[in-house]
This record gives sequence, structure tokens and C-alpha cells, in this order.
Amino acid sequence: MSARTTVASTASPEPSSARSATSSQCTTDQDKAELIWAATNGDETKVRLLLDKGVHADAEDGDEGTALYHAAARGYETIVRLLLDRGANIEANLKGNGLTALLRAANDGHGAIVKLLLDRNADIEAKTNNSKSTPLILASQLGRLAVVKLLLLRDADVKAGRTDGSTALILAAQMGQEAVVKLLLAHGSDIEAETNRGFTALSMAASEGRIAVLKALLNNGAAIEAKNGPTALIVAADAGQKAAVEVLLDNRADIEAKSINSGSTALIRAVIQERVEVVKMLLDRGADVQAKTKNGYTALTYATEKPSTEVREILLEHIANSKLQDQMSITNAPAATPKGQSVAAFSTVSKGDPSQPVSLVSDLSSRPKDSEPLEESSSDGENIKYGRFQLYDSDDTNAYHPDL
Repeated sequence: MSARTTVASTASPEPSSARSATSSQCTTDQDKAELIWAATNGDETKVRLLLDKGVHADAEDGDEGTALYHAAARGYETIVRLLLDRGANIEANLKGNGLTALLRAANDGHGAIVKLLLDRNADIEAKTNNSKSTPLILASQLGRLAVVKLLLLRDADVKAGRTDGSTALILAAQMGQEAVVKLLLAHGSDIEAETNRGFTALSMAASEGRIAVLKALLNNGAAIEAKNGPTALIVAADAGQKAAVEVLLDNRADIEAKSINSGSTALIRAVIQERVEVVKMLLDRGADVQAKTKNGYTALTYATEKPSTEVREILLEHIANSKLQDQMSITNAPAATPKGQSVAAFSTVSKGDPSQPVSLVSDLSSRPKDSEPLEESSSDGENIKYGRFQLYDSDDTNAYHPDL
């Protein structure tokens, strides 16, 4: 058949009389597409007919994956078994993201298919292309408890991490999967594992306000103070998670702990993000309103630069009513502010000499950045969607935390 004939037959369907004269390759291409369609739509009879006709079980339709992948994705166990019996490659994967049939079945919670694939020796540690997520990681973060149990019984690596360092436990904690978190801990998951930026399961749970998970982690001995990243309290305050802040303070979290890079306290982060209720709680629990970042900025510095006056008024009222009231005074703002200075002139009084004011909001050469990150800024990762299916395959855990 000439190249011209091939192009014509590909461009549009031919009448049945003409189709009988085309090459076997054209027929095979059409049958490949039909096999994938049948597997995708659960048509076992048609799948069997096409296989009996000689269509290979590993037939692919461009980059859309094999019939096995699509059957596994939609939970068609009998079709998966049939394709495997006819020689389908169990490790075939999507070219774009590397998803194998096992990865997809684990992600979507198809326990029977996961078991079938494992019984046929599918790679239990297969990884996606972007984040290097394993079946256990995908199942854990989406709360596929039955699949997680099965994978753990088959000795899946509970400590395996993604490219950003996130383990199954960290991601399950972040997504609030309490039952999965408890199961992973029972199977030896490292409760102090950290992402590349120093976030732990505890800080991830705190940032999302996952109270049940937070309590479970604390009850299992999670360290409340971070080693290499922002503490759970700082992260919770930044995100405005009042309930999480309360739980952490009740468990004796250090209210004056500072983030490693910027030196921000929980109060400073809450002020920057204008988390009013969290600011009130932290002040009520004794947070130091004069604590400074590495740049020398206090919570009041940031509050003064906000268009809204609510947080600033809360801070000033707290200062006025504090036990240090006899050592502090608030001066009236000048009518005009010299260029390069703050728009406010709040001051404290030196303990040694009451006549010598010490500015809380001092001469600033540059405006503080409200968006100053807790640690290192992060870029958003991919959130890959496939119709009714959504795969969390970002290579960056913090993609779910735009504030961090």
C-alpha cells in the first residue's frame, strides 16, 4: 500500500468494501484502538474477541496507555486477569507520568486488582515519573485503607520517600488520613521523617488543621519542636489553624520558637497573614510581642504596614494592658513621617531610664515583605487530572501549602 493510501485511510473511515482492500496494518491499528476502548469501558466480550482475533494484549493507542492500564484504572478485574493471561506486560506505563497498572489501581483504591497484580509479581516499589511516588504513597495520601493494608502485608517499603522527601506517613498526615496514619505507625513508619525542607508529619498535619491526626501523632511521641524546619506551631499559626495552635500549646509547644531562616515566631507569622483569632490566642497565652525576626522586625512592624488596622489595634491594646504597662508608653504618631521611616512611631520605655524611648517600629530602610516565607519559597507542582481521576503527583509537598 502506498504512503498516500495510508494517509487517506488514517484521515477518515473507509466504506466496508474499501476497507477489505486495505493492509493488515490498518486493520491492526483500528483493532488496537477498539481493544483499548473495550477495556476502558468494561466490555469483556469484545476484549476477548479482539484478543482471539490476534490483537496483542499490549496494544497501545499513542501515549494513552495499554488496555491493561485502563482496565486496572477502572476496576475491571476480569478484564485485567484476561489481559494478563494473554501476555500483557504488567509493568507497562504511561509515558507522561510513569503510572503502571499497579500504581493506578493503588491510587484509585481498587483492592482486588492490586492483589491480582501483586500475585502476578507486579513491582510493589514502582514509582511515578514526577514525584517518584510508590503505590503505598499514593494509596496512603488518598486514604485507601484496604489497599494500604494489603501493600504493607506484602512488605511495601514504609519509609520510601518522594523526590521532595515526603513519606507515606507525611502525606497521609497532611491529607488527614487518621486511620492510615495509625496503620503506618504500627508498621514502623518513621514519625520524625522530614521533607527536604524540614517539614514533618506533625507540621503537615498542623498546617492543614488535621486535629485527629495531630493528636494521634503527639500520642505516639512525635517531637513537637522541629529540627530542620519551621515548628508545627509556627506552621499552624501561619495557616490560621486556631484549633491546631491550641492543641500544640496545650502540649507545651515553645511559643517563642523561631523559624530557621527568617527567625519568625508564631505570633509574627500570624500577624503577617492577618490571622486575627490566632493572634489573640497567642497573645493570651503569653507570646512576646517584642520578639524580632533576623531582619529586626517585630509583629508590630508588620502590623503597621498592613492596610487593615485590626491586627495593629489588637497588638497595641495588648501592650497597653500587659503587665509591663508601667514600663511602656505609646506616643502619638507625628503629623508627617520622614521619608524612609515607618508610618507609626510606637515606642517602649527603657527599663533603665524611663525618659529614653526605644522605638518598637524603628527607622526602616525598606518595607518588610508580607510574603516573606517561613523558610525557602517553593514552586507549585503539578496536579495531574485524568477525567474523573485525579492524581496527586507533585514533586513538591509544599505545592499544597501556597503560604509556606
